[in-house]
Amino acid sequence: MSDLAGLITIAADNTASEVAISGNTLAVLLYALGKIDEPQAWADYRGEVFSQADIETIHDLVDRAADEVMNPIMLVYPNEFYISALSAILTSSGSILRSAATAQLLNIVVEVTPFTAAGNSLDWNFYAQKGAWTIKVLGTRNTNCGNVTMNVDSVAWQTRDNYNAAGANNIEYSYSGNILTDGNHTLRLYVGSKNAASSSYRFLVSAIYGHRTGDLP
Repeated sequence: MSDLAGLITIAADNTASEVAISGNTLAVLLYALGKIDEPQAWADYRGEVFSQADIETIHDLVDRAADEVMNPIMLVYPNEFYISALSAILTSSGSILRSAATAQLLNIVVEVTPFTAAGNSLDWNFYAQKGAWTIKVLGTRNTNCGNVTMNVDSVAWQTRDNYNAAGANNIEYSYSGNILTDGNHTLRLYVGSKNAASSSYRFLVSAIYGHRTGDLP
């Protein structure tokens, strides 16, 4: 999620007013209010009318954050996250293509084109607590798919071979590693190589789900 300015509408004493707030800040505030399960859902609240109690809580959180720049308020970051094929993509190595896939559980996949050479990648943002994590990718296998590596905050995790001679849908690829800090993180999937039998470097994603499995060693 990029730090775009989001405009939200609030109601106080029956009078509507507008407050400009960054997307990242709104995400954390809505999560702290318990209005969203994952900070990526902040955009659903553009134009939302908040209750007086919510407004007071938001103002209190903002004031406390401003007063404690050197000693920030404690915020509880999520211990799980979800990214779908429709989620905003931070960056990509080429053109982003979303297409219907009725054989997949979520009926959609996202990929990057062209995929004739190594180096294809897609990046997403997500919020998370520091700790040990398992992140699973719901994808496919096919004769033209490559070896997909997961990279979190510029650290490579494992690589999974997406090639299959017969093709297969709803394949869950599991990755595990450590997230070292609380806050906003970047997840990259990229193809740096392929099975010798594969004809290309394609990869397709329907969803990504991550959950925290424990504390850092």
